[in-house]
Amino acid sequence: MLEVSSIGFKSKVKIRYCENLFGEFMPKKDCSHAIYARILRFCGRPSNISSIMERCNLSGKTVYEHVKFLFDRGLVEKVEVPKNLKPLYVTTLKGYRYVKLYEKLEKLIESPQGKL
Repeated sequence: MLEVSSIGFKSKVKIRYCENLFGEFMPKKDCSHAIYARILRFCGRPSNISSIMERCNLSGKTVYEHVKFLFDRGLVEKVEVPKNLKPLYVTTLKGYRYVKLYEKLEKLIESPQGKL
């Protein structure tokens, strides 16, 4: 718990911290790679932007930017749907490889002394 005081008001605020690669503790915020991996895991089944946004807890603008990034690099592809439905996105083989590599990197960073 971190105690914050501002102009005579005191309140306790719960802030999540994580250790970065340099041993410094910083406020925890998902990096782009974590968000990409989360989207790619969810898009294992064809998913529309709205469901990606809800499931991955992202804002509309953010989810569009990340899905466009993944689409432009071939990590997700659009699924053909009838004209009146929202486009669906599904993870490609390249996207699955990205998720596997990201999970290995997470394990490497979390394990003591970098041992797997």
